Amino acid sequence: MSQLKIETGKYLEKKLMLTNQSFEVLRGTLMEAFVFRWYLRTQIGIEVKSREAYTLWEQKRLIDSTVLPIKREVY
Repeated sequence: MSQLKIETGKYLEKKLMLTNQSFEVLRGTLMEAFVFRWYLRTQIGIEVKSREAYTLWEQKRLIDSTVLPIKREVY
């Protein structure tokens, strides 16, 4: 598992050309994605790869940040 985290981190660091500060933020996001992967596997019964879990988590965060605030404003 730790080898997978290292490979995922290296892949993302190379792809996004991250600074130290943004890497700390991303590291927290990666941990959220790993928890999300565990949730999908244990609670829903879907097995996904780490990069897929990260992509799904990012899509979920994007939807939450764009759609939910709009819904909150409409009463």
